[in-house]
Formats: sequence, C-alpha cells, structure tokens
Amino acid sequence: MARIGITKKKAETLSNLTVQSTPAGSILDWDVPLDSDYRQTEIWISPDENLDNAEFLTQVRGSSYYHPLEIGDTFYYFIRTVNKFGAANGAWTIGDEPGTSKPYVRKQLPGQRETRRR
Repeated sequence: MARIGITKKKAETLSNLTVQSTPAGSILDWDVPLDSDYRQTEIWISPDENLDNAEFLTQVRGSSYYHPLEIGDTFYYFIRTVNKFGAANGAWTIGDEPGTSKPYVRKQLPGQRETRRR
C-alpha cells in the first residue's frame, strides 16, 4: 500500500494592515495572501507596541475586522495567518498605528445652545 505524505507548511504573511479609529472602536483591514492554504487570521492586541504584552483577541476569515472599544481605549494590533493545517505564520504584521476610540465631538454653530451627548 502506498503512503501519501503531506507537508505542513507555514501560512503566508499578511500585508498592508491598516487601523482606522472611530468614536466607538477600530476598523482593521489587511490583504489576505493568495494562498490556497490560507484559512483564517489571528488578531492579537496590546496596550503598547510590545508583542510580548499582546493577548489573543479573535480569529476571523476574510480581510477586515471591527473591534469595539470604550472611549479612550488604545490598542496596538498584531495579526498573522493560520493555514488549513492549523499552522500559524511566525511572521507578525503590525498595525500602521494604534486603534484609539475617540470621544464624539459635536461642533457648535454660532448662536446654537450647547448640548451634551449621553
């Protein structure tokens, strides 16, 4: 009987990770590799730019993720691919900037009463 060997290779590296801050969270977008073995993306977060302080956030399929944040939260994002064999790529892609949830600021027009948002 013939044996079939399967080589488990590392997943390819993701690229072009961008982080867009919104009043309620961060929108992450990246390019998925053109690799038939690509399965999903791991997302890790850290309060600083140190990967050693990062914690696992989630795994997603596709090329984007919305991370809801509390006002004033700031996180750095690290992502990597996982292939269909479950092997994670050792090469991390780091966000182009931290994601920060900024408070909503409404500009007051001249003669308008100030209103506060709750």
